[in-house]
Amino acid sequence: MPIGDWQFWVVTIIAIIALFVLYRVLVPRKKGKRTNLTVSAHKKPDQDPHRH
Repeated sequence: MPIGDWQFWVVTIIAIIALFVLYRVLVPRKKGKRTNLTVSAHKKPDQDPHRH
């Protein structure tokens, strides 16, 4: 291996970056469980000030 050659290090760094990008694309990330944050409570007619 030509450790003293600058071209060796450039190609090595590019290959490592390419492997990292390929890993990020191919391996799915674990996503947390999504929850629905909307509240579906019914208002009482006497508490709604806009209803007459």
